[in-house]
Amino acid sequence: MYTYFLIAQPDEIAGLRNESDVLSLIEKLQTQIGGFYSRERIDYLSLVFLKEERRSIATPEKLEAGSQFFQIDSTLVRRIAAAEHDDLLDASVPWDEGAWQDTDVNRMDLAGFLLEFGELCRTANAGGENVYFVLVEE
Repeated sequence: MYTYFLIAQPDEIAGLRNESDVLSLIEKLQTQIGGFYSRERIDYLSLVFLKEERRSIATPEKLEAGSQFFQIDSTLVRRIAAAEHDDLLDASVPWDEGAWQDTDVNRMDLAGFLLEFGELCRTANAGGENVYFVLVEE
């Protein structure tokens, strides 16, 4: 499964039917960020940044193939948006040790993702939009 992250309003998500639609929206509004991230690993970021467990919210919207959209907790988005460059880099350590401990993921890749994700969160905050993700079968 490949995970796409995007910023949007709820009505924009409702109009997406397939992976091509998701990519078209991402290309119009922002740079593409994605990878092989499970919902649990994404939600673990709330422990890293908020020091409490929060779950992404399943939306009623799905792609035709059944892929569910999730909205990332707005408090988490604001915290990540406010994080400084070094804080985002430092967050890769507890995220790696907590959510990725049984994998061979490269911590530097996680740090790079967090920098890009921080920018996405800043853009969403500035535009009053939400951050969503969808896991699409490859």
